[in-house]
Amino acid sequence: MKVSNICLITIYTITTTMAFFQGETKVHASSINTDTARESFGNKSEVFFENDHASNPKSEAHGLARRRYSSASEVLTLEDRFDKFLLLLGTFVNDFSFQCWHFENDRAKLTEDFKEIVSAFQSIAPKPKTVIEKFKHCHTVFETMIEAAHHIFNSANYGNPCYFIISEIYELRLNAFRLFDSKGVPDPQVESYFEKVTSLISRLNQICNMAKSVTSDEHPHLLQIMWNQISRAEKTVKLLASKLLAV
Repeated sequence: MKVSNICLITIYTITTTMAFFQGETKVHASSINTDTARESFGNKSEVFFENDHASNPKSEAHGLARRRYSSASEVLTLEDRFDKFLLLLGTFVNDFSFQCWHFENDRAKLTEDFKEIVSAFQSIAPKPKTVIEKFKHCHTVFETMIEAAHHIFNSANYGNPCYFIISEIYELRLNAFRLFDSKGVPDPQVESYFEKVTSLISRLNQICNMAKSVTSDEHPHLLQIMWNQISRAEKTVKLLASKLLAV
């Protein structure tokens, strides 16, 4: 199977997974920061406590404390897994480029690891806001890397100017992600934040100038992808730039 086909299949799988969990996270988001056992553990736990511990308040209190601790432990473990996975993804990006060849070699293993984390994410209920944010950010970065590898390989194979610009903008977006924390929030505490954001702005302007020189007789779908990615990059860089005053 060709590399591009493998990439597209993986993108479809992860996108489908994301679509599934978006619905589930909406269900659980309203339960964040609840104060009672019934709100925290849902209807099943309500039946459990009433049937098994109603006659023994001490046993109920002990079970509640144990379950709260277990839930908190699971959440902390999951957050740590998201953090480590994001750090691992970061090893494929440096200040100059995206190491797509190394990423492609490890992509199958990364996909399996992410599926396991997603499975653990699914089992958490309710889902704290922090966990949801880390899941979404990890998914975005991983999906962007898969898409970037696909377009960079096509750029090398076809030599199309649109593919080249698309590859450049993907690399810029991946570089920009390095200036966010694990929850997807700009982190002005990153070393040389001001200089890196300034460099991203300059690079984005150069890419936009190249994009404007592309003739309209190029493939319409490539032009659409190119300008769509430029729009996303502009929003990301603008968000990073809004934090410059905090540096």
